[in-house]
Amino acid sequence: TGTGGIINVSSELDKSGGPAIARYISKTITLLDGFDAGDIRTFVTAVKPATANVQVYFKVRNTLDPEQIEDKYWVKMTQIGNEYLYSTNGDPIEYEFRPSLTSNNTTYTSGGATYTTFNQYKVKIVLASSSTLYQDVPFLYDVRAIAMPADAY
Repeated sequence: TGTGGIINVSSELDKSGGPAIARYISKTITLLDGFDAGDIRTFVTAVKPATANVQVYFKVRNTLDPEQIEDKYWVKMTQIGNEYLYSTNGDPIEYEFRPSLTSNNTTYTSGGATYTTFNQYKVKIVLASSSTLYQDVPFLYDVRAIAMPADAY
């Protein structure tokens, strides 16, 4: 009762947190010196019932960027192919996610500088379902995130 209250609603795009109950967040991957990447792909093998959804997010950091990767916002990746491809009979399916459907390079801006390569990255996978029944909840078999040169394919 009263006025002036503040309500903070977090998003999966925030630096940390988010409303999802089930999520996987990778550790920070640091590439070897001289192996900077310009793009990223994530492959998820999962059982995804028709009541479920799998979303993938990423964040990257260039060596010269003074901001730490933990202080970056998550960016949602786009699923390649049919996003309504669901598992039948509990069979796992491999899904591919990319930062863009139209570009094979990942750029970002931080502190007024634009970076076209990165040497650190993290991946977050969010699992959601409109049902709490065991057979309606998605689950992962494996996750592969690949950092690659820009415009590789």
